[in-house]
Amino acid sequence: MLLLGLSSCAHKAFYYPDRADYGSPAQNGLRYEPVTFHSADGTALSGWFLPAVGKAKGTVVHFHGNAQNVSSHYALVQWLPENGYNVFTFDYRGFGTSEGKVGFAGIVADADAALNHVRAMPEVDATRLFVLAQSIGGNKAIAAIGRGNRDGIRALVVDSTFYGYDAIANDKFKGASVLVNDGLSAHRYIAAISPIPLLMLHGTADEVIPYAHGERLFEQAREPKQFIAVKNGQH
Repeated sequence: MLLLGLSSCAHKAFYYPDRADYGSPAQNGLRYEPVTFHSADGTALSGWFLPAVGKAKGTVVHFHGNAQNVSSHYALVQWLPENGYNVFTFDYRGFGTSEGKVGFAGIVADADAALNHVRAMPEVDATRLFVLAQSIGGNKAIAAIGRGNRDGIRALVVDSTFYGYDAIANDKFKGASVLVNDGLSAHRYIAAISPIPLLMLHGTADEVIPYAHGERLFEQAREPKQFIAVKNGQH
């Protein structure tokens, strides 16, 4: 029982969601539509669809990073509609107005549900999808796509993610890796992304996820791939 309790605490340490409202795209003059969809287990999830200005070149599915919720992360992709791309950004279970409780397997199921929902949207060309995944969202996207949810995805961009749950847990708390389920870690699925083009970015001064995680993960990816080191870049 003690081991199970410690494992549960270790898992919770990965996620820092909240349900606060940090604003909406409308406050920055952007059009958007609230979206509700469901994960495989019926959990109701919420997101936003931001249509492209003019004819869409494609649709970017945004997997946001840890902490807070989509209303604090959308600013990282708000430049895309003006440049001709639809944006679909959403909250994992337990984040924002999405129902449920956070958890490794549940959030990967949410990633699958988001990709499936976007493909079914009438305003989206399901053959022109691009995935932009940041921080912990990178592990979710890599697991979902690497396990086979890849139809219509033209490219994957991963910004500052970690090698695996056990590796980052051990970085933060020595020995904590034994308490973490590593089955859905990025390093297990990164090679399966190919032949979808992969772009990875990581700041050399990242204080949250050490730069070495990005390098190590990139080594296991297959072509076509590219790595951009952002000199002195932080998380």
